[in-house]
Amino acid sequence: MYINNNNNNNTNGTRQSEPAYSGAFGTLSPAQNRTMPAPPQMLAPAPDPQVRPQATRRKFTTSYKLAILAEVDACSEFGQIGTLLRREGLYSSTLANFRKQRDAGRLQSGKSEEQKKDQRRKTLTDQQRDRRRLAALEKENRKLHMIIDFQKKLSEILEISLDTPELLALREGVE
Repeated sequence: MYINNNNNNNTNGTRQSEPAYSGAFGTLSPAQNRTMPAPPQMLAPAPDPQVRPQATRRKFTTSYKLAILAEVDACSEFGQIGTLLRREGLYSSTLANFRKQRDAGRLQSGKSEEQKKDQRRKTLTDQQRDRRRLAALEKENRKLHMIIDFQKKLSEILEISLDTPELLALREGVE
């Protein structure tokens, strides 16, 4: 708000070049107002320096996918599918993936989520069992190679030939 000084004189009799401002912090000239920092309540809050957590992917249930596909199939007018996708926050590529899954038979409504979890658990335990079995076989293979290497070194030390007719026949059968 401007202070109206008709003769542009201060109380001390000097001429004022710019009008003074009157506000919540008293009366200030524009020069004083420029040098004063803004009050804390007028400053914008500082941005949060913490890193934002990464967004997680949405997971759609089979029943949701089937419901969306049923709604899409019911759309008959131009623009209804776009409206549906905007309302649900889906992309057309997501809808295309839903259709591919339905056409491939992966959206069977007969399987419940619990059955799918059990199937995943069974698959994981099968994979873990296979990994353990593979590790045991690799360990046994290393032992057998060590034994063979030991036998070769022992035969060299004792100067025993490993070129017996039986071994030669085995080598020919392997090669």
